Amino acid sequence: LSLVLAVSSLALAQGSSTSDGDRAAAAAAGPAPATPATVRIDAVVTDRTRRAPITDLRPADFEVLDNGVPQKIVSVELRTRASSPEGPSPPILSAEDDPRAAKQPGTHLFAFVLDEFHVEAGADSARVRSAITKFIDEQVQPADLALVVKPLDSLTALRFTRDRTALRAAVESFEGRKGDLEPRTRFEEQYIGRAPAAIALARAQIATATLRELAMKVGELQADRALIVLVSEGFPRAGPGRLSRNSDVQGLVRAATRFNLAMYTFNTANRDDVGAIDPAKNDTARGMLQWLAVQTGGQAMLDGRAMEPGLRRLSDDLSAYYVLTCQPERSDGRFHALEIKTSRRN
Repeated sequence: LSLVLAVSSLALAQGSSTSDGDRAAAAAAGPAPATPATVRIDAVVTDRTRRAPITDLRPADFEVLDNGVPQKIVSVELRTRASSPEGPSPPILSAEDDPRAAKQPGTHLFAFVLDEFHVEAGADSARVRSAITKFIDEQVQPADLALVVKPLDSLTALRFTRDRTALRAAVESFEGRKGDLEPRTRFEEQYIGRAPAAIALARAQIATATLRELAMKVGELQADRALIVLVSEGFPRAGPGRLSRNSDVQGLVRAATRFNLAMYTFNTANRDDVGAIDPAKNDTARGMLQWLAVQTGGQAMLDGRAMEPGLRRLSDDLSAYYVLTCQPERSDGRFHALEIKTSRRN
């Protein structure tokens, strides 16, 4: 098994001296080395068939590499859905309840982003409503928290909930608008306009900003395990120069990585053009979906006809995973790609 995840290494400042002699000695010696912080990585381990998670690995079976250099593994812990709390969970009644509930052991957070700007109406939207509703009914457990977001929703007014009726209602109200350029809100009328090129660019920017702000909102709750589920046909990088959204998308990935959020992306198009794409690039619509998943340690499901199987795979990934805590060899404030290997074959 080989997984590549982007993680943040935090540079921690050393304590300063108080005497003039100490300060002079420190200046002559140069900057003190940063003290590395520990880094958490969630690793899903399966065999080549991905039929079932492997749950009997020991700490010695793992290896974490940063540019080929082994990193110190402080601890390895297996987490399973079977360890989630049983019995009824209290409802979320106020904004103060969110962080308390999110930190409970075994609680998972699901943020479903239904990108109406980049999903077609009709059959594609109906397939989204059916698949997400089924997942909420069958896979979201009583202690879990969930949120359904559309690009123009105000995140400050939305809260995570355990209320399945409210979640189903939010999903049922979804209908894609891809190809429909008519403004439906005052904001769209005043700030987006009617030129097709301007609308396409604005919609991509709004979708990206929504994801970035949602990543911050989810991350600040510090849940045991949190996922963003993006349902969209994707939105490629807009173009060179000032029209490029690459920095916005990089900001989204940094926010998700900082808070250990995996993104699972689902293409809604029921088409045959789901061939191989370069996961290192985000310059096509489907390429963006693949790139976001790879960069955040999630999975990309690029065939809209397989949305329900893809959601079952997401559920399997949550059923058992390992939490690795590592001590990086270096801490320079930059993001590093870490490679995770197991010594067990296949």
